[in-house]
This record gives sequence, structure tokens and C-alpha cells, in this order.
Amino acid sequence: MEIGINLNKFRDWSPEFWVNDFFKQSRGWLEKDLNLTISGWVRSLKPGQTATTLLFSPQLSGEKLDYPKGPYNVYFRGNGTFKWSDNIKVLKSARGYQLIELLEASGDGIYLTLESTNPNNYLKDIKIRSTQPSDRSVFYKPFLNSLNNDGFGNSKGFKTIRFLFLNPAYNNLPQAHLFYKNLPKTTDAFWTSKGPPVEGPPLDMMISLCNTLNANPWFCIPHMATDSFVRVFAKRIKDKLNPNLKVYIEHANEVWNPGFEFNDYSIKQGLKIKFSTDPFEAGLRYHAWKSVRIFNEFERIFADNSRLVRVLAGQTGVTDTYTIPLSFRDTAEHCDILATGAYIGYELRSPEMAEVVSSWGLDQLFEATDALLTRLKIDTDIVNNVAKQYKLPLVAYEGGQHLHNGSNKMVNDLFSRAQHDPRMGDLITSILKMWNKSNLGLFCYAYSCSDKAGHWGLLENLDNLNTVKYQALQKFVREDL
Repeated sequence: MEIGINLNKFRDWSPEFWVNDFFKQSRGWLEKDLNLTISGWVRSLKPGQTATTLLFSPQLSGEKLDYPKGPYNVYFRGNGTFKWSDNIKVLKSARGYQLIELLEASGDGIYLTLESTNPNNYLKDIKIRSTQPSDRSVFYKPFLNSLNNDGFGNSKGFKTIRFLFLNPAYNNLPQAHLFYKNLPKTTDAFWTSKGPPVEGPPLDMMISLCNTLNANPWFCIPHMATDSFVRVFAKRIKDKLNPNLKVYIEHANEVWNPGFEFNDYSIKQGLKIKFSTDPFEAGLRYHAWKSVRIFNEFERIFADNSRLVRVLAGQTGVTDTYTIPLSFRDTAEHCDILATGAYIGYELRSPEMAEVVSSWGLDQLFEATDALLTRLKIDTDIVNNVAKQYKLPLVAYEGGQHLHNGSNKMVNDLFSRAQHDPRMGDLITSILKMWNKSNLGLFCYAYSCSDKAGHWGLLENLDNLNTVKYQALQKFVREDL
């Protein structure tokens, strides 16, 4: 059984620092109306104007965030002046270089404020890198180590990397999806939401990461992507990705989910094209049509389909989210796998359950997960029956525990305590064992390194791999449970 992983959001408040240039992960310039270059550098400042960016910020004010180990080397080009927030000490300064040290690893993050810049030779190419002797690569070594180390046994690490939050599918500026040229570039100042029009690291960086890890990439293609966008996207992957690796392709993410913008978009488009007069059916048929359109472009670029894994995803336990798109025209002929979520615990987050769950302790919480595991098995079997009908493998695009964002503080506190309980490791093992005994395919855990008390992630920071969830997953892979 292969295990994959979903990477977390590329944000200044995320503890998952995966590029060895922490400036790329800063928030972007906080001020409006700045004179910026196309790459996001400040070309000039008006009298009295400054430009500030935020690094290593906690997601919630006052919340502790585990920073990458310092001190840090700071490199830059151009002429200008900038200052740091009070929690930074400059140990050394020279032309185009500073050595800085973080005085405290809590509070409100680190601020860098640009006070002046020469319009004829503006400050640019700011890089903030680890001073650790082994950190000379593009990627931050602790990040690579969390994804590939001896603790996984002979398999070494995750076999597939799903770029859900690092991909433009989650962008709120749909017009930016229309043009490949608007995607982030390696030369851009920031790769976060306040950087270029589309958030996330450049495609070349995602490809390079998979080449480094020898892991298959899973791309969620933007729901507004044009055929030409997909064509250039596919060609870049074919040209840059190691030829031994496969490419998973999915239209957006959870198109069936009303909580996401692409669900509403798909419904409107399906009704407009007259795929059905029923909004639910119209949206799923549009999802099928758009999926095949994306697959067709990849098929043309790759010539043969042996390296492509064309994904059609639906909702766990809801057969219509699979059968409606699969039965529409020739969709089934273009699909290689079906994908579903494999979560436990989301039922306990609802307002209806709040009063009951608020009175629980950890013993009652973990007792309840036994019944939820049975429910997950039933729902998974429902979807797997559809997969068997169409002679397609079933994989998990996401999965794990879903004890997150409870309906009140007492429920949230209970969920937080549960993350560190040894029984959480047992729960993760049980989910994976259930999946394996059902002879199902790839399981992509959600997520790698998490925000907010580690609810989602296997890890809470990259320096501590000794969490109950991470250790349980590694043991499962290592011992082939």
C-alpha cells in the first residue's frame, strides 16, 4: 500500500518552511499603492512612504510559532535601507549581506520595513536563508527530511505529493487562472497570496521537489484554466519531471463541495451549457466535461497515457457524485482512478453535536471513533462498489483524522488534547489498516505539517518528528501493517 501526502498552505504563518529562502514565504508588502515591479519588488517610495513585510507570523495573535533554526543569512542587491522589528539583532552587516539572529520565537513574527530605495538600482532579490552547514540546497533540509527519511524503512518516504494548497486551485482571483504567464515565477519576490496574482510556489519548484524526492506529483488543475493554460502546464511537466515518475491530474478539488467556489462555478456553467436543468446534476456533468477536457490536453502532450493518472474524485459514501459524471458521455473512458476522502471525526464538529461532545473527556472521544471507523468502512465500500463497476482503482485524495474547528471552545480544547494522546496514533493506524485490508490504492494523508495546534498535520513543526501521528504512519509503512 502506497502512502502519499498533501502539503500545507504556503503562508507566513505556516510552520512548513520548505524552501531555503524564507523571504519567499513572507506575507508580501502590507501597504497598498506601492510602485512595484512585475516581480513584486518596490521600485520607488514616495516621501514618507515605507514598505513592510511579515515573516514567521503566528496564525493567531500571541500564538507561538516554531521558527526555522537561526541565525539567518540575509542577501540582497541594490541600494536602499531597511530595518527589522525589535526581536531581531543584526550580528554582521556588509554590502548586500546581513547576519541576523532572532531574539525570541514568539509574539507577532518578524517585520522587515523598507525605508528607502534607489529607483535606478532598487533593493531586490532579498533572500533569507538558514546558516545551518548542510542547508545549501534550494529546499530546506528539515522539510525534505520530514518527507523522506530512514524512519519509513525501505520505502524511505511518501510516494506521491498532492499539491492541493500550493496549487492555484485554491486561489480567489479566478481571472488569474486564465493565463499561464500569471503563475508564480522563481524570480518573484513572494510566492504567497500577496505576491503575484496566483498564490503558491512556481510549477518548476513543485516539479523539482518531486524529482528530489522521487515522488509522483498530484496536481489540482485550476477550475478556470483554459485549454492553452493546461497545454503549457502539461508541457512544462513533461519537459521537467523525471521520466520514471507518473503525473496525477485532477480538476480542481472537491467540486461536489458547496463550501468551495468551484462548486458554484460548475453548477452555473453546467446550467448555462444545458447539461441538465437540475443544478446538482448540471454541476457534476460540467465537472466530468471539464475533467475530460483537461485530460485530453495532457494526453496530447504526453503522447501515450502510461505516465498519466487521470483522477475523478467524489464525496465519500455519495454514489451520485461518481455515477453522474462517470455516466456522462465518455468520461469513464478517460479516467484511470476514482478518488475519495477518508476522514474520521468530522461528524463531531457539528453544532448539533456540540452539547454532547462538550461534556466528553478523551476516553469518550476515542470510544466514539470506533463507531466512526465502522461508518468510514461502510462509506468507502459504497464508493468502491462504483469503482468496481467501472473497473477502476479507488484511492484516497485526502484522509486521516478530522478533529478540527469544533463548534465551541470546549470541543476545540478536547480536539487539541486528542492530537497528542497515544490513542491518536492508534486511530491513524486503524484508518490505514482498514484501507489496506480493503485492498484499496494510494492513501494521501492530510496534511504534512500543520497550523493551529497541529490538528490537521502529522507534524506541528519540522524539527520534531516524534509526534504520535507521524510515528504511527511511519511504523505502518515501515512494518507493512
